Amino acid sequence: MQPRPDSLTPVRALAWRITCDNELLVTIVVADHHVMLLSKDGRRPESAESKYRLGTYLDSNEAALKAIDMTGSYERLRHGKVGEYAELSLPADGWSQTLAEGNVGVEISKLIDAALSPVLSPAVD
Repeated sequence: MQPRPDSLTPVRALAWRITCDNELLVTIVVADHHVMLLSKDGRRPESAESKYRLGTYLDSNEAALKAIDMTGSYERLRHGKVGEYAELSLPADGWSQTLAEGNVGVEISKLIDAALSPVLSPAVD
């Protein structure tokens, strides 16, 4: 098992979205030896509360393999199309709180959402 990062070091994560049939939107994030999964109905307005599920694996390789397997399942079974991915740095304090509570905090959710949101360039006249 790999050593855990200290409490002051940001945690590197990789996140991506999958758009599936019936307007299902799935977000998968791999951070250290954890996988976060958010699935939501694209037809419903956002709720203020985070609904990520947090999975813990023996090491970062196992977590990455599980995330790849989950992605493949959504592609096959739900006709999912994988969008762009984003690498992000999760703040140490927010990540520690997420692990302690077993719930993905609002701060972390917002960072993931911002990293995966399309960047719009200003219109030029």
